[in-house]
Amino acid sequence: GNRVVNTNLDDVPNAALIKNAIAQVQTFPFGILTFKHIRAHTSCTDIHSRGNAAADVLAKRAVEN
Repeated sequence: GNRVVNTNLDDVPNAALIKNAIAQVQTFPFGILTFKHIRAHTSCTDIHSRGNAAADVLAKRAVEN
């Protein structure tokens, strides 16, 4: 949100990626794009938890290669 947009990100790891993501999100009309926080490593079986687990697998593979 605006709190992040107005924050100095110069000392934040991957600041360029964050700034790029913010710019991309801002291209959508207000309210059309939403984010939902998903607790990680819960072993839950709902669709969001399964998607988060799949993202973890992909991230681990990327680090290994």
